[in-house]
Amino acid sequence: MVPQDQSADVLADLNAQFATSEEGVGTRASNTLPAMNATFRVTNAFLNRSSQANRAQLNLVCEILASDKGDEFIGKTYTVTRGLVSAQNFEWLNGDLINLELPPIAKQKDIPARMKSLPTELEGICFAATLVENKQTQYQPNCYINQGARQRSLEEASVGNSTGKF
Repeated sequence: MVPQDQSADVLADLNAQFATSEEGVGTRASNTLPAMNATFRVTNAFLNRSSQANRAQLNLVCEILASDKGDEFIGKTYTVTRGLVSAQNFEWLNGDLINLELPPIAKQKDIPARMKSLPTELEGICFAATLVENKQTQYQPNCYINQGARQRSLEEASVGNSTGKF
């Protein structure tokens, strides 16, 4: 059964609730994470388009399981975004796949089929990565998935694990 589009109902509810209010909306506090070494678990992976340039991308929503910056970051989320537009984007993605012990994409003709299956392959994977401050400070830190990053179990998923990456 296909869910029915409920946009009209939602908009009517929002109109009834907020249409006459002059109260400000405010903004949420920054969810920016510091530069750190951390262990992540992919909780959701999906194909998407960037909001500004409408470019194809792969998004990995990850939960932080361990951090060298303290326990206050455990449980927070970080979204890894990988562009899917240029040959260089796929070289970087292949590097991540190799570090996660997943098969890289061999030929360009394989990209569509692999992008269809890859989100499912990535969900649940635990890995070590380094977050590095983005030179464009309005954006979240850059994520570098470490070589040998894949964790086989949650017991391995801690800072200072046997991979020696932290």
